[in-house]
Amino acid sequence: MNHVGLGRRTGAGVGTLPRRGAVLVLVIVALTFLSGLAVAFFRISMASQRESLRAAQRLQSNYLAEAGLRQTLAVFAVGGRPAVDGMVWPQSFGNQSFDMNVIWGPDDAALADDLVRLTASAVHAGQTARLELLGRPVLNAGSTMGVIGKNQLSFLESSLVDSYDSSAGAYSGQATNTMGSITYAGMSAPVSSNGNIDLDALATIWGDAHPGTSGSVSVGGSAQVSGSTSPLASAVAFPNISVPTLSSLGNLSEGTTTQVLSAGDYHYDALSLSGTGSIVLTGPAVLVVGDLSITDASSLLVDATGGPVQIYVTGMFDVQGTGKLEPTNQDPSQIKLLVSGLSPDVNLGNDASVTGVLYAPDRSVFLSAQAHLFGSLVANDLTMTGSSGVHFDQNLLVGAGIGDSTIQILCWRNLKTP
Repeated sequence: MNHVGLGRRTGAGVGTLPRRGAVLVLVIVALTFLSGLAVAFFRISMASQRESLRAAQRLQSNYLAEAGLRQTLAVFAVGGRPAVDGMVWPQSFGNQSFDMNVIWGPDDAALADDLVRLTASAVHAGQTARLELLGRPVLNAGSTMGVIGKNQLSFLESSLVDSYDSSAGAYSGQATNTMGSITYAGMSAPVSSNGNIDLDALATIWGDAHPGTSGSVSVGGSAQVSGSTSPLASAVAFPNISVPTLSSLGNLSEGTTTQVLSAGDYHYDALSLSGTGSIVLTGPAVLVVGDLSITDASSLLVDATGGPVQIYVTGMFDVQGTGKLEPTNQDPSQIKLLVSGLSPDVNLGNDASVTGVLYAPDRSVFLSAQAHLFGSLVANDLTMTGSSGVHFDQNLLVGAGIGDSTIQILCWRNLKTP
């Protein structure tokens, strides 16, 4: 009996050993699996954290590139193209840096002349972002750049208003478009008035013509306006002219030779040019004149190599014959013609030519015969007859129009990084 019982106990003890080993194996397998899961989870977690960090860094670099674009737009609004071209790139801030590439339309054959392309590149902690913006310089509401009448604009007979870009060369090289007997350059002339705008006969405005808030545009005969004729949202305000106080040097006249005035400030009671006489005014300079008369084949030239010139006229402003008032580099932004007072009228007749920014907000201005003005014109009222023309310089939007224009955003996109 005892032998048999001992045998049964021995059999039971031997049978439990495989089961215990199997459990141990399962435990080891489970622990190994869990350890693998833990390692995998840790690696995934670390990879996720790294990717999240990179994503945050890419987002930061994207914000930095956007800030570069906004800074450039703000600088343009304050100082125009000269200020933008004067910006120093790249700029660095610790482990961050951004660069900007600005391409103006006239400098790129693939880009329209009235456009600008900004490309911003930014790097933050090794992550790069690139943004591209396409924009167009436009006049701000209430700007005094363009062809503007404080009260009335009248375009009669075969008078013409169009646009061109002085940075792309002379107007004559850009006036290659024709419609019937009319030859013109660009179609971006900004014309506006706080009152009415009247066109008759064959008068043409290549651009927009915005009358005052309660005004209208009247188009008679075969006259035409190529752009919008919607009223202004609000009246244009015209800053007063403050004429500098300078001691008078008397009168200055020239009829045969050329006189050169060096850079500085001048005041003449009258400045009269006739015959083939000419005066070259070297910039930077301020010239205050009582009466200004340029007749026959005479000329008042501005050499703005050293800086721009401001000419203040308090009395007569008369350019006749083939007389010229212009900068030697044909850039209207280099001459500001500020005509103060209520009278007499400003007259450009015959084949006269004036290049500059003419601001006469309280004067009546008349252009007749073949007279032409290149740049910008502001008058209390303007009357154009004959085949006279005003040719707005689009380059003023990025030059002399400082504070008058902004870059309108047309589109933007993210660019692939190298």
